[in-house]
Amino acid sequence: MFSRLSVKQRLHYGFTLIILLIIISGYVSVSSSFNTAEQFTLYREMARDTNLMGRVQANMLMVRMNAKDFFFTGSHKDVVEFDFYYDKVRTFIDVAQQEINDPNRAKAIDEIDSELKQYRTYFRTVESFMNQRNALVEQGLNVEGKRIEQLLSKIMRQAHEDNVALDTFSTSAQVSGLALRNLLLARLYVTKFLETNELSAADRVTVEFNNMYADFYTMQHNIEDPIRLQLLKEAFSKARTYEATFYKVKNIILKRNVVIDSLNILGPEIAKLTEDIKLEIKAIQDSMGPELVIQNQRSMIMMVIISILSVVIGLFIAVSVPKMIIHSLEELKKGTLSFLDFLTHKTSTIEPISIRGKDEFSEIAAAINKNIQIVERVINEKSHDE
Repeated sequence: MFSRLSVKQRLHYGFTLIILLIIISGYVSVSSSFNTAEQFTLYREMARDTNLMGRVQANMLMVRMNAKDFFFTGSHKDVVEFDFYYDKVRTFIDVAQQEINDPNRAKAIDEIDSELKQYRTYFRTVESFMNQRNALVEQGLNVEGKRIEQLLSKIMRQAHEDNVALDTFSTSAQVSGLALRNLLLARLYVTKFLETNELSAADRVTVEFNNMYADFYTMQHNIEDPIRLQLLKEAFSKARTYEATFYKVKNIILKRNVVIDSLNILGPEIAKLTEDIKLEIKAIQDSMGPELVIQNQRSMIMMVIISILSVVIGLFIAVSVPKMIIHSLEELKKGTLSFLDFLTHKTSTIEPISIRGKDEFSEIAAAINKNIQIVERVINEKSHDE
């Protein structure tokens, strides 16, 4: 089939095929490079997202730790550190909302954002409750409790002094001692409730106050001294204030604990959402790595195959086309010289030019052979006539 083509067609098709192979090789190379670059860019973005979610996770852990520390200590230092790490988490979440475009992951990021804001709201509520609790304890319970103790002690001391002076026994001195004992027990269980938040301790506070009020009523009937009656009246009023303040503190602590329970639920939910996103991105990275290696290997193999084909076809064209042209030229030279020898009577016969195919050389050879036949016939006829 190749021999039927003209020299022009052979050269044209040959060089066109070589150029086409070069174009294909270049296209495969460039396409592979762009695809690899795109895959590496995507892989890098995944790595950045994984690192970003890891930083969200780490700083959120610090937020939760400082929140828990504050619940135990009530220290302002823990609030400052909470705000510091919360702002860092907030910054990373904002970056994640801009960089992570996958619909499912973006939705999860928005959910983390919403729950994070709710977490801070809950924390601020707890902080407010803690401040209220501390103010009531420091300015109410501690002050009123100490004052009641002073009043009962004064009543007991004065009653004792009167008894010593008159050498008599006073019920008010004994009962005031019992009331003081009940007060001390009540304050003890108040302290226990503040530390443990056990409802049994709060119930015991109520019991001790009821016992103390019973002692107050007994003392009220037995005390005749107007000064001690006034002290008892003040102690009774302070006790009522103390008890009311304690119940306020109790309600604040119970409300605070409900919010803390919500925080203890919300914190792990945020951590789980963050971990799920990080693991999902990491899973994609783990699958992308081997796929990227396989794609690069395929691209390299294809480039090698195309390069080998280009070299083989190029060598074939470089060898076959010149060989055909040289062979045709030699046949033309041989036939032409034979014709000239015949004309100069160096030979008596002429060998026709033998060139197969349908190219320019075969057409020239056919034309020469035709003229050779004519000349040979004319010469032979002339020789026969002579």
